[in-house]
Amino acid sequence: MAKIVVISDLHLASDVCRSEMILKFLNEYKFKTNDMLVLNGDVMDNLNFKRLSKGHWRVLKRIRSLSKWLKVVWIKGNHDTDDAEIIANLIGVEFRNELPIAMGDKNVLITHGDKFDFFMKGQQITAKVADFFYKIIQCYDKWVKNDYYFSSLVKTKSKVLIRCGRVIENAITYAMHNNIDVIICGHTHLPDRLTNSSKSVEYYNSGSWCNKDHDCHYITIENNEVELHVFGDIVQRSLENN
Repeated sequence: MAKIVVISDLHLASDVCRSEMILKFLNEYKFKTNDMLVLNGDVMDNLNFKRLSKGHWRVLKRIRSLSKWLKVVWIKGNHDTDDAEIIANLIGVEFRNELPIAMGDKNVLITHGDKFDFFMKGQQITAKVADFFYKIIQCYDKWVKNDYYFSSLVKTKSKVLIRCGRVIENAITYAMHNNIDVIICGHTHLPDRLTNSSKSVEYYNSGSWCNKDHDCHYITIENNEVELHVFGDIVQRSLENN
């Protein structure tokens, strides 16, 4: 059976991108010809190619190599500007705003999730200022070589305390109103699986591949089942087995 593999928030061209882990995953995962790889938004942190390290370029090269025999879909995230579609075309990847999928008798929607972040939509200037100071903190972390402790702490706390819960609630409400049974997001960087029985909606988040946010996660859709997994140096395991 065909399998769909979903990863999100790689943030290539950022200092916190875990390019070595992304490359390890893309090299080691046992993809089959009829599988699909979905990059669910924020593949690029920005389009400043000078910020792409050798490791970041290797990731793009590996994605291009996979796209020659595997269907790869890049879903637009809030960091993926319109110009990101040019990069997607260059590496042979389909570029979409979102991806609806039929899973048995269930409707599944894979979308980055930034459209459910009403703070970011309604406070664009504030969000840009916050992003500017966040990058300054990243530079400080890099200078003192503390493994990006402060920038990771700031991003995690801000999304948990201010926005994450609202994003989940807005995503579930959107799914309920649009006949969607399972909604799969990224954006918050927080891996999650939540079943809302009262609204008959399943919410998943594939987390991120950024330094110290969390372990690196991915989602699989196969045999009418959705699973959230953690990827480690030694083992890959389903979170539901822990």
